Amino acid sequence: MYVIQILVFLFLFVSSTICQSDKNRTETAIPVYYNLSILTELGPTGRRFEGSVEINLTIINEGRRYLTLHAKNLTIDTKIHLFRHQSRRRISVNSTSWDIQNDKFTIKFNNVLRKHEMYTLSLNFSARLTKKQNNGYFRVKYLENDVNHWYAVTQMEPTNARTVFPCFDDVYYKANFSLMLGHHKNYTAVSNMPVKEKKRHVKRTDFFWTVFEESLPLSIHMLSWSLHELQSSPRSENDIDIQMFALGDIREQIAFLPVSSMGLLMTCEKLAGMPYPRNNITKIDRLVLPNYLGPPRANWGLYISGENILPQEEGTATTEQQLTELVARQLILQWHGNLAGIDNWQQLWLRDGLVHFLGHEMISEVMPEWELLKWRLLNDHMEVLQWDGLIQTRPIDAPQLEPPTAKQTWHMSQKMCCLMHMLMSAIGTTPFRYGLRNYWKTFANRVGNAEEFLRILQKSAKRSHAMPMALTVELVMNSWLQQPGYPLVQVYSNEDNKTVSLTQRPYRMLQSQDKNGSCWWIPISFTTKKDLNFNSTTATEWLGCEVDTVNLEDVGESNDWIILNLHSTQLYRVLYDVRNWELISEHLTSQHYNEIPVPNRAKLVDDALNFAWIGELSYEIALGLVRYLQQESSYIVWRTFLVEINRIHSIMHLTTGYRIFRSYMRYILEPQFQDYVDPTTLSEESAVKAVIYNLACTYEVPECVHEARKRFHEMSETEIPLAVREVVYCTVVRHGMESKWLQLRDMIKSLGTEQELRLLLNGMACSPENWALGKLLRWTLKKRMMQQETALSLYKAVLKNPNGYGLAKYHLINNMDAIRRLYGPEGLLDFFQALSSYIATPEELQFFRGFLKVHKLSTIKDSALLEQAESNVQWSVYRYYPLLNAIRHVMMNVQQTEVPPTKP
Repeated sequence: MYVIQILVFLFLFVSSTICQSDKNRTETAIPVYYNLSILTELGPTGRRFEGSVEINLTIINEGRRYLTLHAKNLTIDTKIHLFRHQSRRRISVNSTSWDIQNDKFTIKFNNVLRKHEMYTLSLNFSARLTKKQNNGYFRVKYLENDVNHWYAVTQMEPTNARTVFPCFDDVYYKANFSLMLGHHKNYTAVSNMPVKEKKRHVKRTDFFWTVFEESLPLSIHMLSWSLHELQSSPRSENDIDIQMFALGDIREQIAFLPVSSMGLLMTCEKLAGMPYPRNNITKIDRLVLPNYLGPPRANWGLYISGENILPQEEGTATTEQQLTELVARQLILQWHGNLAGIDNWQQLWLRDGLVHFLGHEMISEVMPEWELLKWRLLNDHMEVLQWDGLIQTRPIDAPQLEPPTAKQTWHMSQKMCCLMHMLMSAIGTTPFRYGLRNYWKTFANRVGNAEEFLRILQKSAKRSHAMPMALTVELVMNSWLQQPGYPLVQVYSNEDNKTVSLTQRPYRMLQSQDKNGSCWWIPISFTTKKDLNFNSTTATEWLGCEVDTVNLEDVGESNDWIILNLHSTQLYRVLYDVRNWELISEHLTSQHYNEIPVPNRAKLVDDALNFAWIGELSYEIALGLVRYLQQESSYIVWRTFLVEINRIHSIMHLTTGYRIFRSYMRYILEPQFQDYVDPTTLSEESAVKAVIYNLACTYEVPECVHEARKRFHEMSETEIPLAVREVVYCTVVRHGMESKWLQLRDMIKSLGTEQELRLLLNGMACSPENWALGKLLRWTLKKRMMQQETALSLYKAVLKNPNGYGLAKYHLINNMDAIRRLYGPEGLLDFFQALSSYIATPEELQFFRGFLKVHKLSTIKDSALLEQAESNVQWSVYRYYPLLNAIRHVMMNVQQTEVPPTKP
């Protein structure tokens, strides 16, 4: 998913310093104002910059004779000046020193610095532009019309400002900035603020100074600028001037953004209860940079991204939908992040998790008809439920003893998003949003933290009587933030006294894991078949740590099911008793299945298959429920099923029982393919059709195989839709001759985008020939041929091939050092993660564990790899045969009695 890929990039850069504690704060002065001038030499031979900075600062300690700033990889001139405002005299410098380990530069003076007085510190400095992207101030080369071009751009977050100029590089401090950029006349300079003036450089021919207006108070990581040669779109005719800079074909694809951005901005203002600072930030420049590998950034007035913001996931949302989702989050960040910041990087989850959630909220309000984007929030819930069931997950709000991996940091933000959804649903939308507005107003142009955020939400919840008197928002949220994992809520129905009892225990993916000791405050919402009221998600009961059991009265009647967690807004799994599962299954297989809303249908499918996976529910019950998919028409439900069934397929496709498993899948898919998917109308926006089409061809439904071959034969006349292109290629290669593989290989040079290359290579990975798979694996080591995401996608595609596991395993083992050099330690971990998903025997697990230990790769960061592999092995040993027996039982009953349900 492109949003996931983009955000993982962001967390990769931040996670390297997220463990930095307040002890590294300079603690000598508070910066108030920076006057910064930087001249950049950019081009074929230009690789350096030089500048000067004047910092107005207030001394915060009595009796000290020194100032400590952050600086890294800078050459600082010995001519340093300190001016005392009160006496209007300079303070002479005694000496300077470096603390390389902590990136600190200390200046000692001959006079004592007076507490609470204002001083101005002036320094000159120089450094080289780095080629390493997203590391301070760096340059990037790209090709346009066969001519080399360069641009320079900054990435200050989290603590890279110190590599650009001497400063107080701490998110805690906010200051105003005046910026002046020197550059060659061929380049356009953009920054957070509008251009104030442009003037010639006195000493350098063809060089200019671009002077920008003074900024609002900024945390230093928000300062941003770029020098580039990109052409701009026409200026928008709004009270905020929106300009987009990109290469020509990209500008055409994003031409709609100025209009949609203004609409979303007004929605943000309504949500925030305060206007965007139009008087100060009168423009938004959006740069879409070629060959830019970093995440999208949205600092005041300047949004920077790479061309990878365009859709990367085939068969899901359109360009407009995915970019609108991105813009929504970027605009929310102007309030929750830029206006009201965080006071330390350990609470990055507070910023990014809430922005992630509010982006979902904005899209659901502005574009309620976009079902594809509704899937995003539900998918966040299900991904959190998947990885947070592992023993090695981390609490969100806990001291980090070592930097988390990029994925761990992303997961923490994802979980925070889900917890915000849960809290809003439990206390109500109005109290939640009222609390948000109060937080933003209280900490406007300041920095806050999680404690203050929860305290303000508590006031709002108390005022609206949204929670029981004995509960507080802090108590509830801390039970989720300060421990890892999540609960399993077990439901027991008692028909005799018409009650339903609820208990909780930690959910664990592995049987050997301890299931006792943790508890959460859980908001309970529910309905029954008799009531069928899914409208209100507000908590009617709270299951907590002080009471072992909650009893629901008058809801346990015979033949009356109960469903918890209305609209899947809460973060827990529900294990019903067998009778309740059977009653729900009966309802779903009837013509009234859609009386249960889509999020709950998806959650039932997800929970049933997950409980069957870990042995908490029989596969007969789980398969009996999911067979209703023969009449399901929701993309969200089918996408949920796809995620869960792929996990089973990763093991089954290597076993002798695959034929039986495939017969069950065909039983589910054939009515849908014949009745719902009309190949003549398949389009990019028909996402549910695309899911069914892909599954049908994967499990070789005869009609789908025939249709795919026909599409491939006619592709010179009729283009194959992106949503099904990979599976069409795969089907033809799997069932065709060697000539089909060679035909696709010959198409590589004519492809226009990385996405097209990815689809084609993944299709080629379906070849039954080992020599073809080996060639594809060797291609993953050619960085000039494909990007990292494409190489990883191709590696996963080879793993899916029944002949691919052994080849992929030894390719990774033999080329581990080369992969690390190409894609870094995190990239290498991604390849091992892909491989671990296909480990299914005790022997392979033992080999894998030993290999990681010998090569010193077995750390807390990759323990999740072992847990996933252990889960696969447990399933293979204990659940493989029960699944086959359940399928035989279901198929036998079908052959004897069942008529497939028809759509109402």
